Amino acid sequence: MAKLSVQYVNKLIPDAYHGTEFSVAKKIKAGTKFEPSTDRDSYLGDGVYFFETDMGLAVWWAKKRTRRPGTWAVLQATIQLGRCLDLFSQENRDKLKFWRTVLAERLKDTRIEDPWVINSFAEEHGLDTVRCIFKPEAVQPIYEGSKICESFRVVISVRNIGNISPPSISMACTGTI
Repeated sequence: MAKLSVQYVNKLIPDAYHGTEFSVAKKIKAGTKFEPSTDRDSYLGDGVYFFETDMGLAVWWAKKRTRRPGTWAVLQATIQLGRCLDLFSQENRDKLKFWRTVLAERLKDTRIEDPWVINSFAEEHGLDTVRCIFKPEAVQPIYEGSKICESFRVVISVRNIGNISPPSISMACTGTI
């Protein structure tokens, strides 16, 4: 398999937000470790997912994913990116495209999904984090003729939970929403 280098990024993200159930947030705050997501919907591969700078998106996510309506929380943490596949960079997007091409040829299958590609790349290169901007489908400009999007999401998947500072509960709801 081709070896592509990924640089260590000495950058802190001080305002990262993780939406979850209130009971889980309390356990994490008390010292229980974060539980990485590992399902097919984890589009940036295995990891603990954070929204960068936007608590509102973490609130939206927490409300959407909690099992019992009205019992959610948002944790704020500082993330050390470390060995980061930062997909803000065209160079890193090109590396990932190349990696997917190599995998598709090797497996003789072109239907490889993002989580598998990123997990494979991350394991080969010892990644701590993956960082990406997502533009939701059907995004509208903030006003007619503008190139500025109404909505986008900066998401960080933290694979190495040691790169997450002790979180604080930024916002919590235990009643009916």
